[in-house]
Amino acid sequence: MKSTPYYVPNCPKYFCSGSENNLKPSLSEACLPANLMLPASLTSDPLEAFVQGKLRILEAAIAQVLKEIEERELLRDVTLDDIDNQMCELKTALMAVAPWGNTPSALGDPRRRASLEKDIAALVAEKRHETTATWKDIASLKSELRELVREYHEEKRKGLMRE
Repeated sequence: MKSTPYYVPNCPKYFCSGSENNLKPSLSEACLPANLMLPASLTSDPLEAFVQGKLRILEAAIAQVLKEIEERELLRDVTLDDIDNQMCELKTALMAVAPWGNTPSALGDPRRRASLEKDIAALVAEKRHETTATWKDIASLKSELRELVREYHEEKRKGLMRE
């Protein structure tokens, strides 16, 4: 069992209930919804049925992109919380090596201290990289979302003009 540093508050920010299994979409979520397979109402106009089918597909694509954005944000939060927990553990170990001050009795092992400081700096860099990668992922998903919403509104406008 992994112990947490004594000074980490009992707070949801430091104890995440999510797991890797909760972040993966199930097979049924990855498939198209059942209402996309059959037209919602049987019409005699094949063009209207085509437009309605295309609108349903665009709605499902928009919902899927929104879900992917939400899942990516959740993954970021879980990863950053894990990095924060690791940093707390390393800082606790660092305080054990050299508690306070720079007196000869408080300096401890300089190699161990340097190693811990290097590990903490690596975690800070990893946190920065994760934040940047998440921003890039979400920015590309939002760009795709804007394109889908634009296409959806164009199809909706075409359907209204045809009526």
